[in-house]
Amino acid sequence: MEYTLLIHDFSIKAEHGLLKKEHGKEQTFIVNSEIICIFDSASAKSDTFDESVCYGNIRSQIESIFKNHRYDTLEALAFDLNTSVLAMNTNFITITTSVIKNEIFSDCKVGIRLTTNNHAK
Repeated sequence: MEYTLLIHDFSIKAEHGLLKKEHGKEQTFIVNSEIICIFDSASAKSDTFDESVCYGNIRSQIESIFKNHRYDTLEALAFDLNTSVLAMNTNFITITTSVIKNEIFSDCKVGIRLTTNNHAK
């Protein structure tokens, strides 16, 4: 069995971008991640925090990638984010993350969606 963990509408201010107008300026990014996990019925039956996945740890890892590194491209940022989150738990199978920029154009939002698989599975 599998289940999906959701981190949606995570708003992060950080400095990333290829355009000159993006250098030296924080902008708002909206991050959505969906992590497909192996469902461990024994963990579910125990109903304890120690046996569960902590959403706060995933959120902190995402924030750390945004705050502690600078990327020119969203592709590189999303790839590092996805691979670092997958490495957090052996039960994580696949992660799909979208990163949206709100402040580049006045008439639209732009971004990417990247799916990364844990090839050890």
